[in-house]
Amino acid sequence: MHHSLDLTSVSYTYPDGRQALHSVSLYLAPGERVALIGPNGAGKSTLLLTLNGTLAFDGEIKVCGLAVNRENLPVVRAAVGLLFEDPDDQLFSPTVWEEVAFGPLHMGWPRADISSKVGEALAAVGMSGHEKRVPHDLSQGEKKRVAIASVLVMDPEILALDDPTGGLDPRARRELGELLTEMPQTMLIATHDMRLVRDLTTRSVVLNGGRVVAEGLTAELLRDRELLETNGLEQPEGWAD
Repeated sequence: MHHSLDLTSVSYTYPDGRQALHSVSLYLAPGERVALIGPNGAGKSTLLLTLNGTLAFDGEIKVCGLAVNRENLPVVRAAVGLLFEDPDDQLFSPTVWEEVAFGPLHMGWPRADISSKVGEALAAVGMSGHEKRVPHDLSQGEKKRVAIASVLVMDPEILALDDPTGGLDPRARRELGELLTEMPQTMLIATHDMRLVRDLTTRSVVLNGGRVVAEGLTAELLRDRELLETNGLEQPEGWAD
């Protein structure tokens, strides 16, 4: 059985010569939810952008057994649903329906198929009935939901989520956490939201300075107060050692 995601010795250097990732290796099994945690500037967002070939990298990444390279990019990008940290970076269409339909339209899917898939994706994120709304008039939580729907409509096997609960009020954060819990996809979630890490993920990878400094079962890593503090992280409220 192949892993959904396999990274082997992945490195990335910015055009200015600064190295953002240093020989990162990790894997995700099908259906697994893994947290990518660490301080700001650790390389989490950069790592997510390598998964679908947005950033060129050194090393090897396999998505559903396929190497991430120029030849495989169309298939890889359909398999990896990437959610940006700020939904305003992702939402650019005049209506919610057009936003969610953009990927399928771009791929030339039949119109009838697109309508049913858009309906399913919006229903999955609790945004049915909002098709005609203007994305930029939505609340931050609603924008995140529409951005997720625009990813889900392509039937990705993997969701790569960059700070999915960032900027949300407590209720929207809780609702989004519950929404993600119900989704069957393999997930790699870069986040500072340690409650989300605790509630949603079984395994966590700690990234600092572009290197994997620890990985293991989420419950065990969250007990290691010293490890968390060293890497700019806090135990979630109510967590007992």
